Amino acid sequence: MTSDRQEPAADRGTHRIAIVRPLLLAAAVTLAAVHALGILVGDPLLRYAEILALLPLLAYGLLGALPAPRVALLAASTVLVVDAVRTVPAVPTGSYGWQVSGLEQPDLQASFVTGLSLTWAPLLFVLLLVLPARKGSGLRRHVLAVAALPATLVTGYAAVRLGDMFLGTRDAQRASAGFGYDAIKTLSAAALATLTPLALALAAIGLAAMLARQGRRLAAAGAMLLALAALPHLDDALDAVPTPVYAGDRTALFAWDAITPSLTLPAPVPALTAVLELSAYILLAIGLTHSRAVPR
Repeated sequence: MTSDRQEPAADRGTHRIAIVRPLLLAAAVTLAAVHALGILVGDPLLRYAEILALLPLLAYGLLGALPAPRVALLAASTVLVVDAVRTVPAVPTGSYGWQVSGLEQPDLQASFVTGLSLTWAPLLFVLLLVLPARKGSGLRRHVLAVAALPATLVTGYAAVRLGDMFLGTRDAQRASAGFGYDAIKTLSAAALATLTPLALALAAIGLAAMLARQGRRLAAAGAMLLALAALPHLDDALDAVPTPVYAGDRTALFAWDAITPSLTLPAPVPALTAVLELSAYILLAIGLTHSRAVPR
């Protein structure tokens, strides 16, 4: 009799979860869109939209069949929530001030910190997901082969950007007889700035290859979107390195002005980056809780 009573209760619990999870996913998608739209128009529609998007996504994963170890996946999601809290848009004050700009010298530590602050959370998120993904895939030759091409393209793009910045700064250094510009120091600062964004892109590509081999195609697509989102962060980190005017701009494909801003839409590239990141997290949540591992 006890088992007969427990089975309907368990079925009811499963039925409720089946109803609640799509609602949580819909809430996450809606709030993610609100967050991206606020970035696009330069005026947050809801200051806490990103946090409110990630929380139902976290609940969506908790109610699903997460692959082991669950602790790693929960920790990865928590990292994103913490970073969203850290980057909540400030309340507009309406105050203005003067800023005097002059020739700045590249700061190695500041350059590294800039790249780190932009991508530490998604990088840690990916690394925590790699731990369970490795158990079901293994680093076999065809997994590495699948990841080799996009990894080469991303690394090549970073190398081209660094080379262009070095050449532009060297030309300015020669034109000014060495006054005020140091091409080697600029290159060093730029390389440090790219470390974390580049690591994010490469780690996400590796994760995508592992997930694809397990048959988790949605999750693999999410990881690839995260790798793509790392490129605007890489350009943002390089843009923060002090350089002569226009040095390195010729090869910047994902910079903040790659899509021309306007008065009504002042931040199209940051908005697109937010869309890529949040879409990646949503696809990873769906793929990791619904797809069944089918090693290939």
